[in-house]
Amino acid sequence: MSRLPPQLPLEIFIDILSRLPVKPLLRFKSVCKSWRSLISNNPEFAKFHLERAKQDTSDSCHRLFLATFPLQSIDLQAYCDGDDSTATRELSYPLRSESELSFVGSCNGLIAAVLDSNPQIIVWNPSTGQSRELSMPSCCFPDDKLFSGFGYESHLDDYKVVRGSISASSSEVEMEVFNLKGNEWRRKTNLHCSAAFTGSATYLNGVLHWLVEEKYPNRRYLIVSFDLAEEKFLEMVTVPDHISQNSHLDLKVLRGFLCACNGTYDPYYEAWIMKGYGPEASWTRLFSFCSDPLPGCKYWLQVLWAAKNGNIVLDYEGWELVVFNPEEKTVKQFTVPNEWDCFEATTYIESLVSPNAAVEAGN
Repeated sequence: MSRLPPQLPLEIFIDILSRLPVKPLLRFKSVCKSWRSLISNNPEFAKFHLERAKQDTSDSCHRLFLATFPLQSIDLQAYCDGDDSTATRELSYPLRSESELSFVGSCNGLIAAVLDSNPQIIVWNPSTGQSRELSMPSCCFPDDKLFSGFGYESHLDDYKVVRGSISASSSEVEMEVFNLKGNEWRRKTNLHCSAAFTGSATYLNGVLHWLVEEKYPNRRYLIVSFDLAEEKFLEMVTVPDHISQNSHLDLKVLRGFLCACNGTYDPYYEAWIMKGYGPEASWTRLFSFCSDPLPGCKYWLQVLWAAKNGNIVLDYEGWELVVFNPEEKTVKQFTVPNEWDCFEATTYIESLVSPNAAVEAGN
């Protein structure tokens, strides 16, 4: 009788599983109870798997989330390679709601968003399908003055949602912060910011960033930054004139850097990396291309992703996605199936991080 091969040590199994994409890992939950527990209920394994995904030199773990009807997730690497037949995955709606989504932020595979049919914020992992509805905020802020953001605070190993508004006359900031582990909203007081800002923040490395356009007395762009660990504003950064002149700017995270992207009304599109804060901030051009080879009207373009192979994924006026390679001058257009007028988009990394991990640990 042939002998069964010896069982591998648990550490080797964990090392192997941590290198796999999320989709096959979810299938492996049915192998045995210990694997199910490891994949579904082990925050340390989820963090280990996430760090492995971040170290991946390819774009295979990164996806594009489209707030369309139905909701869609796109494999960015496959899309850039032109394989749109297998790149798109339809997603089920969180909380059994089919209303439109407005993004608050994206971090470590989690997406925070507001459903138009419900003022409460949800935190959702589209890779695993797990979602969590946060409690109702205690403060009501006017929509035209509202700012929000979502990110990870490494010192506490916790995720935070912020929302608030700022008084243009007094520079006083009203803010609430929600810790996923604390499971409640906290009021922040004695905060001031000399620039009035609104909208959703761009998160990178423990800091939330908002872009502010000031038109008087001179037109300029400022970057407001909020440190999630210290829960305080950092010194503002003024975007240099040679970047912001005659252009509309967006903040994006491209190739792991915070970038100011210009060129919506300009034939030349550029992305500039910002490093540092306050007067120590420095700027380096990441890429520049002429948009002339792109088809049709180019009144409103947004860079969504800059692939390592040189391809750039563009949001084309909220209607189409375009993959453009500036060096090769190749253009691939993809119509996005959508029953709504247009779409919003955000990038995310596939992960096992659970929005409910802190709540489950406390029970």
